[in-house]
Amino acid sequence: MATFLPLWFAWFVLMAIDRRFGWSDVPVFAQVLGAVLVMLGMLLGFRVLKENSYAAPVVKLQKDRGHRVVTTGPYACMRHPMYTSALFLFLGLPLLLGSWWGLCAAPLLVVLLAVRAVMEERTLASELEGYDDYVARIRYRFVPYLW
Repeated sequence: MATFLPLWFAWFVLMAIDRRFGWSDVPVFAQVLGAVLVMLGMLLGFRVLKENSYAAPVVKLQKDRGHRVVTTGPYACMRHPMYTSALFLFLGLPLLLGSWWGLCAAPLLVVLLAVRAVMEERTLASELEGYDDYVARIRYRFVPYLW
């Protein structure tokens, strides 16, 4: 999070500067596509939070609340659906805001999210009972049939 958050804010500043100085010329259809992607990302994010009451910005086991592996809803087909919702935002926000430069910077955020997911899985595998079985059943981290 210490690396990700400053880059997240810098990404928004980049898109704002791009918009302000007119560096990008994003067509309306791409902006509409961006709005649809943002909406899909938000809907998936809300669904994830509804399904997983243990979700938190920092990986921590909540044993006092009976923390268990969530395997329902979006978790039935991918291990990190909250991060998948972020992928929709990483693609949609730059398009919606009219910034090709923001879209070019998005892969860096995706790589950081992927690194975070791998680190998170190490923690969960070592500390959360049943997580290894879940990983064996659910192959994909972010995108079914891809990764």
